[in-house]
Amino acid sequence: PHLGRSEASGRLRPPAPLSETMPALPAYEYALAGTHAECGTSLDEPGPLGLAAPAAGASQGSRRSWRAVGLLLGTVALLGLAVLALSSTGQLLHARPEAAEELAYSERMSVPVPEALEQRAHGRGGPLAHLTDTVKPKKAVKAAGRHHPLTCPGYGTKCANLPYPAPYGPGEWPTSYDYSGEFPQDFVWGFGTASYQIEGAYREDGRGASIWDTFSGANTVGMPGAACSYCCKQPPCDVNPAMFDKGATGNVAADHYHLYRTDVAMMKSMGLKHYRFSIAWPRLIPTGKLKDGVNEKGKAFYNNLIDALLEAGITPYVTLYHWDLPQGLLDPPRAQGWWSRDPETGEPNGQILPDWLDYVRTCFREFGDRVKVWVTFNEPWTFLYLGSGYGKAPGIPEFSN
Repeated sequence: PHLGRSEASGRLRPPAPLSETMPALPAYEYALAGTHAECGTSLDEPGPLGLAAPAAGASQGSRRSWRAVGLLLGTVALLGLAVLALSSTGQLLHARPEAAEELAYSERMSVPVPEALEQRAHGRGGPLAHLTDTVKPKKAVKAAGRHHPLTCPGYGTKCANLPYPAPYGPGEWPTSYDYSGEFPQDFVWGFGTASYQIEGAYREDGRGASIWDTFSGANTVGMPGAACSYCCKQPPCDVNPAMFDKGATGNVAADHYHLYRTDVAMMKSMGLKHYRFSIAWPRLIPTGKLKDGVNEKGKAFYNNLIDALLEAGITPYVTLYHWDLPQGLLDPPRAQGWWSRDPETGEPNGQILPDWLDYVRTCFREFGDRVKVWVTFNEPWTFLYLGSGYGKAPGIPEFSN
């Protein structure tokens, strides 16, 4: 969904509801809708099941017969769907006991059952793949007080007695927004970028491979850290099937690595005063491990960029991690990056933390005399959850569950 402007007021319009951005309903849901003219199906058009609807001149009895046929077929389809849903849900709850908790959580929060739940249970699609189209949010009810029974999927009852986060309770979320007022005089305006999306020069000057290079199908053969268990062994390299825009890469991108002085000059000409960019971990420490050495050319690039920004009167803000994990730190089962867990308890064991701390300390030491605002992670939910099989790197089977 995108922000737009209301034709009546000119105000910004909030993102469209999920129902407006979902694809068309599957055929079995049109089966019943197709029998009612007010649902948007003309009686002069072919029916949803391939049956030709009666022409405009047909008798009223004929029309009633066609409506009856459509209603009967629609009812049969919906009954079949209900049986399938009950059967599938039973299998789902049997196969994944925690699914019962997640389903209950979804009901309590008055939101549709997450599509990811069905996909995880049935392998990206399957019997429940379309049920999210038919689950309707409950009517918002003003709850008494702020203490609501909650569960945290995956965490048992640890948060059962915690208050629901303010300012809204379950089912109290607003459906429209009125944008008004003014920003304070000292509000910081700027813009931000991500290293993989703008730098390019993906295998120049000693840069190591990142999980996004592998994900996008870039030729990483021979790059530092690229000899992982699932990495490309001989070009051309395969694009990860979970990638949406197959063929797009960060190999060149905006070529910021070579054109950063021009980019900074354009920022200055715009009057920009605040700029956030990210440091590519594999450009600074190619394998992700400090013991393998710091890439001096990568360090020089970021030093030069920071100096150029300051000379232009632009305050630098640095994101330490914007998704481009060094491939050398993701080599399952040996190295599991952010996804490492204790094999017996299943709890996260922080395998990556020593390398992460080495990296950030290097950044603070090399750039901290001029950079005073640091952003730790950009959208951790995105690179962890969506990176587990839902369109972001790494998208590998070991961590897509």
